[in-house]
Amino acid sequence: MEPGRLRHRVRIEIKTDERDDYGQPIGWVSVGVVAADIRSVTGKEFISGNAERSSVTSKIFMRYREDVRATTTRFVEVTPRGNGRVYTVTAPLPTRDRRNMEVLCTEDFTRVY
Repeated sequence: MEPGRLRHRVRIEIKTDERDDYGQPIGWVSVGVVAADIRSVTGKEFISGNAERSSVTSKIFMRYREDVRATTTRFVEVTPRGNGRVYTVTAPLPTRDRRNMEVLCTEDFTRVY
């Protein structure tokens, strides 16, 4: 591992069916903040429902975690300003020795504060 490669911070959130005191669904629960390397791999534009849309596939390199699962986990980039990009996990790919993992994600173009 090169020094300084894991220079980004991401918050790991897991989808939950829990409800708050008023019966409203909570949606996402934060599990923790980890160091990671975020790189955009591909991007495409398409038309869906008479609207122009775009999709960006990113690769997030981080230490191995067992709680990262496809479609039920998302990452939120932690920035000094507080608003970060949201990534939905599509494929977690651990290395053979399970020390690190590369996670393929699609970027959601929403902001989380």
